[in-house]
Amino acid sequence: MEDAVRLVLATGEFLEYSFAECDFHAEGCDSAIDYTLYDGNYEEKDGGQMDYSSEKTNYENLEDAIPDIIMFALNISRENIPSYYII
Repeated sequence: MEDAVRLVLATGEFLEYSFAECDFHAEGCDSAIDYTLYDGNYEEKDGGQMDYSSEKTNYENLEDAIPDIIMFALNISRENIPSYYII
C-alpha cells in the first residue's frame, strides 16, 4: 500500500491501511480506507475496506483514523482497543 500507515498492535498483529481510491462505496458513504491485518509472522490474516461518510467523519490525515480502523479490523469496541505504535 502506497502512503500507508503501519501499526504494530499489542496483540502481536500488524495493521496496514491507506485511503482507498475508488468510486463505489456502501450506501451513505463517500470515502473508504483499505486495510490489511497481518498475524505476528506478517502473514495476511484479513483485509478489506472500511467505508465512511466524510461529512460525518472527516479524517484530515491517516493517523486520525487509527482508533476507528483498529476497531473495524479487529471487530472490537473502543474500550478494547489494544495499545499500538506506528512503524
